[in-house]
Amino acid sequence: MTLSMLLIFSLGSNIVVLGNSSQVVTEITTTPSNTTNTTSNWTKYVDSAYGMKIKYPPDWNIKQVNRKTNTVIFSPPFDVDSVKYPSKFEVTVKNSYNHTLSDYIFRNINYYILKYLLGDFKYLYIDDLNANTTIADLPAYKLVYHAILNDNYSSPIGAIEFFTKSGNTIYEFKLLEEGYNVNKNKHIIENIIGTFEIF
Repeated sequence: MTLSMLLIFSLGSNIVVLGNSSQVVTEITTTPSNTTNTTSNWTKYVDSAYGMKIKYPPDWNIKQVNRKTNTVIFSPPFDVDSVKYPSKFEVTVKNSYNHTLSDYIFRNINYYILKYLLGDFKYLYIDDLNANTTIADLPAYKLVYHAILNDNYSSPIGAIEFFTKSGNTIYEFKLLEEGYNVNKNKHIIENIIGTFEIF
């Protein structure tokens, strides 16, 4: 690692910066609020295989249900075909293999850091890691990060991820967008996640 690269890790604010960038991204941490009025006319997705249901805005579409990866992919209206990495919102169901939720989160972060160290990312910035939230009345984590892939394409990929655990099952929610728009759209994701139920 050269001196031109920046590596910062702060346990207090949970900020990790890998790489060198002149752009600073800030994230205001919030807890998903009561969404009853906002989501009353939304479409409900019910999945008996995964034992979950969630609402999504009427102008969104279900793009794919992948039973191999246990992932439901939604296509938001701000999905732009002209960009290389179109926006998508994913809900993934995974076995925790007896890992705690915090262990699972930090395994994910270590995976992203490893991708940087192996050269898959030119730049990785973890904007926010916060445990002060809940999903379906369960403890949850929120992770926000931006990365620039090492593929000669300069536009960053931004992501907001939420994680919660019920029994031995991890529920992972992820919004991926090109550029820095995840901060603008996070309220939509929080409203969607606020409708999530396990049955």
